[in-house]
Amino acid sequence: MTVDIHISEMGRGVPAVLIPGLGYASWFWQSQDSLAGNHRLLKVDPRGAGRSPKPFGPYSIDGMASDIAAAISEAGPVHVVGHSMGGYLAQSLATHHPGLVRSITLVSTSRGGSDHDPVPEDTRSKWLAESQRPPEEYARATMPLSFRPGWPEQNPDRYEDLLARRLRHPTPLEAWQAQFEACEVFLETGADAAAIGQPALIIHGDADRVVLVDNGRRLAKTIPDARFVVFEGAGHLVPVEEAERFNRTLLDFWREHE
Repeated sequence: MTVDIHISEMGRGVPAVLIPGLGYASWFWQSQDSLAGNHRLLKVDPRGAGRSPKPFGPYSIDGMASDIAAAISEAGPVHVVGHSMGGYLAQSLATHHPGLVRSITLVSTSRGGSDHDPVPEDTRSKWLAESQRPPEEYARATMPLSFRPGWPEQNPDRYEDLLARRLRHPTPLEAWQAQFEACEVFLETGADAAAIGQPALIIHGDADRVVLVDNGRRLAKTIPDARFVVFEGAGHLVPVEEAERFNRTLLDFWREHE
């Protein structure tokens, strides 16, 4: 059964769906607002996050992707951009709802499977150790790991703004765990990325401390029509850290397939 999720909409033109990662919501894509001058941006709050319903688990990647498919069924075909867990959802959309997807951009993500490089133990153990804290304490304790080392200290105002946006509609612990467990199942079983027939752009930072960059390389080699772009020195949150270059790269790719 699908969940009636919340989608924030802005701009006009060819539609593009932006799907965030684990525990994140539409607030994550603020740095991409300038793209609304050329496109209709549909920013997703996945099941369990933001202003979407937060039912008890279990969740699944295909189930959360079906939520999105139902919400955008009249908008397609759309460009789909998925970051981290959002990349898992984007792959599911591309393979199970191909008629809705014009192109796919996969950012800081993986296809999973037996050759997947897992989240580094330092990062994973920090997430789990802090997971019982209230949302604000958890976010402050763990969010720096998603940036390249030093980024929060070098950009304190932007960092505080991101934290504030994240905490306006925090993800409850139970929903975070349900999303996390869905990700674990996806990574163990893997996606049929070779079946993705749409043009694909893979973007990854080589300083990513959450999803290691070799996962992006494998993903790009698996999808038949894929291009791989490395952002040197960037961490997991490439769309925030390298917003200007990211937006330019994304817009150029979209224009090729319109």
